[in-house]
Amino acid sequence: MRVAEPAYLLGAALTDTGAAELARDRLRALSPSRPKLHWRDLDSRHRERSIEVIASLGVDLVIVSAAPLDGRKQERARALCLERLTWEVGQRGVRDLILEARTLSLNARDRRTIASLFGRNVIPAHMRVVHGDPSKSRCSGSPIRCSVRMGKRLPVRGDGCKRSLQ
Repeated sequence: MRVAEPAYLLGAALTDTGAAELARDRLRALSPSRPKLHWRDLDSRHRERSIEVIASLGVDLVIVSAAPLDGRKQERARALCLERLTWEVGQRGVRDLILEARTLSLNARDRRTIASLFGRNVIPAHMRVVHGDPSKSRCSGSPIRCSVRMGKRLPVRGDGCKRSLQ
């Protein structure tokens, strides 16, 4: 997957509990001095290493994007990505999706989006979508999230989707 224009990417690594623990340990080792691994905080060498580790995990990845990204409308891009991501993982039978916790106000915005998606039957009724700390959560879907401003080749296992903001 190549992202040639500014885009908002949202992804999930679909794992069972045992594989999630191993994946978390390997990802934590990439950024031991930070509480989370975030693309925008990495230099090119660490980005390359992150891609190698993520590709080697052997988990199914679902990555969705909203592009082009207007920096003033990142939350709109996130809402579009949440819509597609929850639908995609719901189609794959995910029961629990833990979104990376952000600020209280941004979590509230996500919850409003999620409530709307449940109301429109985008998210299956059996799925639980909550905020948490993916580095500590035990669940069947652990998100890996990043916003990308530069084109980058990402190895992707599974399907990806691009949703236009225009």
